[in-house]
Amino acid sequence: MPAGTMLDESWIERLVDLSRRNNLLFFRHLKRGTLDLTNADREALDDLFGDTAVGPERLLPDADADRLAAQVLDISRRAQANRDVLESDCDPDQHADGERRVAD
Repeated sequence: MPAGTMLDESWIERLVDLSRRNNLLFFRHLKRGTLDLTNADREALDDLFGDTAVGPERLLPDADADRLAAQVLDISRRAQANRDVLESDCDPDQHADGERRVAD
């Protein structure tokens, strides 16, 4: 096997998280952190998958409004936290402790 191929495979193995922390591989339903769309309105789902903005109350019209709002807020907060982590990981001017480097 060429050396470049082995290097690529090693890089891919490190890139893909196969541990239980990977929510895409090891999904678990959370009471407030996930939305069960099994009984979602099919027309609203079609619109959503067609790249149209769809509110959660349209997707799940029979859901308790207060609980649905709490779930959506929790999901939104988690998404923002994940985005912040990704952005700080990609920012070469930011230290691991969150402090920004100052150019000399």
